[in-house]
Amino acid sequence: VLRDPDHRVVDLRGADGTVRGTLSWSSHDLVVLTTALEPPPPDRVYRCWIERDGVRSPVGRLRFAGETAFWNGSLDDWATISLDAGGTFGVSLEPVTAPAGNPAVLAGTLGG
Repeated sequence: VLRDPDHRVVDLRGADGTVRGTLSWSSHDLVVLTTALEPPPPDRVYRCWIERDGVRSPVGRLRFAGETAFWNGSLDDWATISLDAGGTFGVSLEPVTAPAGNPAVLAGTLGG
């Protein structure tokens, strides 16, 4: 993703405002990376979403590899979800069987 000369990066910030991860995308792929989260308990997951005008659209679920949490996907799969300015990309800790509705543990403003 970062090798694409047209890639974009959004900082994902914790509740205290410090950068805790990144959302990056190129013309074809998206990736979310953070080392700031502890693995969730067995009955919870970290869900990624984009919120625009108060409506959340699901993006995916973070996975862990060692201390790094990540999600990646193809923009072809997300063509209906806009990464343009005016939205928020967020990550929230949720029950395994529930959609994202809890406050963000990481969030970043899209565009701008």
